[in-house]
Amino acid sequence: MFISSLSQVINRHPLTVTPQTPIEEAIELMSRTGESYVLVLEGRENFQLGNSTNGSRPADLEKSDFYYGVPRPGHPESNGRSLNGYRAPNLGGPTVLGIFTERDIVQLNSIGASLKGFAIEQIMIRSVTVARESQIPDIFALGTLLEKHQIGHLPIVNDADELVGLINSQSLLQLLQESGESKQKPASNASQPTPPTGAFPFPPPLPNLHPKLELPANLIKLYQIGQIAASRIIHAPASASVRYLAQLMFRHNVSYVLITETAEQNSTAHNSKFTNQNSHKLIGVVSSRDIVQLQALSIDSNKTKAAAICSSPPALVRPQQTLEGAIALLQKTYCQLPLLVVNENNQPIGIVNPKTILLQSLDSKSLHSGLIALQRQLESTSAQYKRLSAEKELAAANNQQVAEISQNSSDLAHLALQINNQGVWDWNLETDEFFYSARWQEIIGYKEGEISNRRSEWWSRIHKDDIDSVTTALEEHLAEKTADFSAEYRMHCKDGSTVWVLNRGQVLRNAAGKPLRVVGTHTDITQSKQLEVTLRENGQQQAQVFDSLKATIIFQIDVAGGLTFLNSAWTEITGFSVAESLQTNF
Repeated sequence: MFISSLSQVINRHPLTVTPQTPIEEAIELMSRTGESYVLVLEGRENFQLGNSTNGSRPADLEKSDFYYGVPRPGHPESNGRSLNGYRAPNLGGPTVLGIFTERDIVQLNSIGASLKGFAIEQIMIRSVTVARESQIPDIFALGTLLEKHQIGHLPIVNDADELVGLINSQSLLQLLQESGESKQKPASNASQPTPPTGAFPFPPPLPNLHPKLELPANLIKLYQIGQIAASRIIHAPASASVRYLAQLMFRHNVSYVLITETAEQNSTAHNSKFTNQNSHKLIGVVSSRDIVQLQALSIDSNKTKAAAICSSPPALVRPQQTLEGAIALLQKTYCQLPLLVVNENNQPIGIVNPKTILLQSLDSKSLHSGLIALQRQLESTSAQYKRLSAEKELAAANNQQVAEISQNSSDLAHLALQINNQGVWDWNLETDEFFYSARWQEIIGYKEGEISNRRSEWWSRIHKDDIDSVTTALEEHLAEKTADFSAEYRMHCKDGSTVWVLNRGQVLRNAAGKPLRVVGTHTDITQSKQLEVTLRENGQQQAQVFDSLKATIIFQIDVAGGLTFLNSAWTEITGFSVAESLQTNF
């Protein structure tokens, strides 16, 4: 999977409002644009801040030294800091005064605070971490910075302390949606308008020295991504209020709450699994974005139930799923829903957040696991190559033997075509490897591929009372005492039952008489054996009935009048033995 350069992750037209903007207007703006933040900018004198998304006029932007909707920020001592702790001087232009995010809305909603009638400067976060574009060489440095400061929104400035843009999870989400494309394009250009005539030129991005990064997404497994494995899973009943969901989100610092169909009113589970899976039927998920939209509509979160706003349940994935497969599943829902990681018992053990999966997978531990997997794959491929090379050399050295075996191949193929409902086996005497056909495996209850190529797969399943006779028959054939190998014996099946097989085979030898391999067939003769036993039992029962008739002579004669059958009563009554009386005309 290719990841574009860091410069393409920067949203160069961030969402902005003024300090005096009413909080309800800021929330409505976030809901309408789908953004998870607004930057609060302070301008000179009576300048009205904003960008093309919140209605500022191009003429106002031009007068205010804006770079098309993005101001030149100064950084007062009480404001933010750069990546290395440097505090930019106040240049007299519009400055980044603060930031207001989805999490702030969730927090305020959780405590039931009124979100009307206040200016955003009364509620926003004033400590804003900023970074120079030149000090973040790649996306790895970005991930380290976000992890260090535990932030999800990072304003970016250039070396002249001009605001370049902002990086947040939404920027990474768009990068994730474009990760499979071969042609590069800026991460947020698609939805941005052309700068108006007369506006100041936008600060150019830094030279793109590394246009793409290739991530081994097909090697990284979800269980190798530490943040996913340790992710907190929170769930609540469908009857819970949205305010209660906000409290859960804020308390556990999560963006999603799983909604379950349960009678419990205050149920949460995290880090591992539901306490009782049968009583927690998953019916959907509620995100922090849903709470923002609800707040924008001025709907009372204390009276609104989770069931009324939850979306469809997230797709389920196994920990062994690759990052590549997980991204494909996320893209099916346009990255609107997370993925739920479940174990073999379908119990949730982690959650994949579509907005942060790239940063999580680029974590050093995740990449180390991917490199180890790549190394093992290379070692396996190398070993396989060496083995194939050795086999090729051996085949060339024994060209004469191969030719002799090939001479019999047409006969073997013809034999295979003649076989009806029989399993084929092939024993390479030089490597002691076996080939068992699909039918051979099916006879003893296995699917194709469940049987390895070891001799033990055959011999370990022979009935203990038959192993000696099978061994003797094979040894005599290998010693050329018999023309072919033939044996009838019992074998144990996968389900514990027993099956009778007729095994016939023949040794293939080279010109010197050395045995090279043994090829044979297995035929299921269980029904005929059962019939044989039934007939034998019926004969014994018939003889017992005849013998019980001690006072009655029962006989049978042929067309010439000769006796062909006599029961034991004949001897008791006549005194003559049965043997000397048969075939006579007594």
